[in-house]
Amino acid sequence: MSNQYGYIPEAPEQSLKNNKGIFTPKDIYDLTRADKWTLDNSDLILLNEMDFTNVSSLSVGLPTGYDNHVLLFNEFSPIADNTQLQARFIINGSINTSTQYSYHTLRNDDSNNFYSLVTTTSSMVLFNATSSQIQYSGGWQMTIQGADNNTVIPKCSWTGVGVDANGDTVTFDGDGMFSDGGSGTTPTRTRQEAIHFFQNSNNISGHVKVFGVYKP
Repeated sequence: MSNQYGYIPEAPEQSLKNNKGIFTPKDIYDLTRADKWTLDNSDLILLNEMDFTNVSSLSVGLPTGYDNHVLLFNEFSPIADNTQLQARFIINGSINTSTQYSYHTLRNDDSNNFYSLVTTTSSMVLFNATSSQIQYSGGWQMTIQGADNNTVIPKCSWTGVGVDANGDTVTFDGDGMFSDGGSGTTPTRTRQEAIHFFQNSNNISGHVKVFGVYKP
């Protein structure tokens, strides 16, 4: 910008990690009118964050105006063993329970056991690849694409790592450490207002941050 608008002095020093000089009042006025101070719209914007303790379910809003939403969970923990994390989208204020969800979920544990589960006719997205796997305490992230676009199919994908937890304590139990991953979708081409997390039994605790990526 210094070459276009000028600095004081007229020939400022400008190189990598060396940018000296000041704008004139006229330059500041021109830069403001040209909207040169606005952040790059491709940046991740923190929209919300929340703690949740011993809750039966958690609804995370997906604000409008963003192409993608990123959810970061920290120390996500179950209150009891042998539970399965599940999710559904919320449309027009109601949880979508139709059997239109598809998902593919994977798990690899520290004994090199690999689990894979695929379905195309489910009433939810399932995060555990085994029906009786002990749930974990750890961190994971989810990316949701197309929630604010009623012309595309919304998609979500996730990765995570943790330890099999005994209740709500971070203790090794069973297979110890493992990694999870997967993806899911629903063919409903409409605005997805939120995503609703719940387990097949018992409650959950943790912390989540919600980010948005601006539309270009």
